[in-house]
Amino acid sequence: MNRPRRPLHAPRGRLLLALGPLLAAAALLSGCSETRRSIHVRIDGALQIPAEADRIEVWFVASRTDEGNLCGAWRRRFELLRPEDLPVSITFQTDGVYDAWAAFLVVVSRQGEEMYRYRNRTTWPTEGRLEVAVTIDLACYGMDCGPDMQCFAGECHDLPFVEDYFGDHSLWDPGVPCEAQAELQDVTEQDGD
Repeated sequence: MNRPRRPLHAPRGRLLLALGPLLAAAALLSGCSETRRSIHVRIDGALQIPAEADRIEVWFVASRTDEGNLCGAWRRRFELLRPEDLPVSITFQTDGVYDAWAAFLVVVSRQGEEMYRYRNRTTWPTEGRLEVAVTIDLACYGMDCGPDMQCFAGECHDLPFVEDYFGDHSLWDPGVPCEAQAELQDVTEQDGD
């Protein structure tokens, strides 16, 4: 007499029924990734490149507290060799630790001489990406307002903050560089970089 064989494992229907919720959760988790909060800075201006400007430096710091425990300042240089090198675009992403606020400094120079300086401090967006447009103010081009002031529309004004976040190492957490804490994306690509 031939008996039907007994399966050595549970029938597929019951196995899928038992694993279904686990497989669905795994598929859901693998299909979505948490969007990291970011600040996108776009620097542009009506300058003759390279006659009026040949370099832009962007400095960046982020704080893990409202009081200003900063990661060590990060700097990126952009050589301006032809008109197509403007605008300069860069995105900073928070690591979830240094996310109380961020500050950046834009320095435009010509033949080693600083021609324009713009400083800004902002909070990280609660979600997604914050767009920050920096338009080089031609009325301020070549003006020196000193370390505690910033030029707007051809006049020097007090800064909302006076701390030197970008040069005062005592404000930085030791051994914690910003480039390791705030990932960069959307960096303007240039030949030779």
